[in-house]
Amino acid sequence: MKKLLLGTGAALTAALSATLSALPSEARPLTAQSGYRVAQFSEPVLTPTLPSINPKKSPKYVGYVTDYDGSSMVVRLTDGTIKQFLLPENVGGDSLNVATGDLVALNADRSDRITAFDAAIPGEVTYGSVSRGENGLEVATEAGATVPISEAIANQLMLAPGDEVKVTTIQNIAGLTSVCKVKRAAVEPPVPAPPVFQPAPPPVIPPAPEIRGLW
Repeated sequence: MKKLLLGTGAALTAALSATLSALPSEARPLTAQSGYRVAQFSEPVLTPTLPSINPKKSPKYVGYVTDYDGSSMVVRLTDGTIKQFLLPENVGGDSLNVATGDLVALNADRSDRITAFDAAIPGEVTYGSVSRGENGLEVATEAGATVPISEAIANQLMLAPGDEVKVTTIQNIAGLTSVCKVKRAAVEPPVPAPPVFQPAPPPVIPPAPEIRGLW
């Protein structure tokens, strides 16, 4: 095995020139200047990558706001339970745009103080009927999509095949869909009209018998 001996000055330049001349033309560095300077190879320019964006954590709690007083929030979760959460010290009051009935997603620490909060932005709204599929209840929407319904939601809403529901997609919370049962107004039979009171006819008095005179 040949060893490459490194020299200095003119000897190194001459050795490098001889080495480059011995290489095939397609193997020579394009930036090399034979006999004049040592070939220099520039490193590729590396564009700094943007800081990695951590994906948003999946919300631990999702539900509807039932009460909000500016410092705490009561939420009816999707499993039907009621839970109260505390707001951070620097958040609350009118600065948090939330009202009773809003669908929210949030995370909280061990003391139930909210650490992340997002109010749902409703998207597409469609209606459909409940049917029983291979894996349980599902909804066939007007748009042709099929939305599976978990057993917990079906039990909470007391859904059965044939029921009509409203399906609302949520724009800013991935994988979250709101399903509400459509309650039709009960059709009651018409109330029968009260009988019209007819006054009794006056009694018929028979005419007095004719009395014939004796003369």
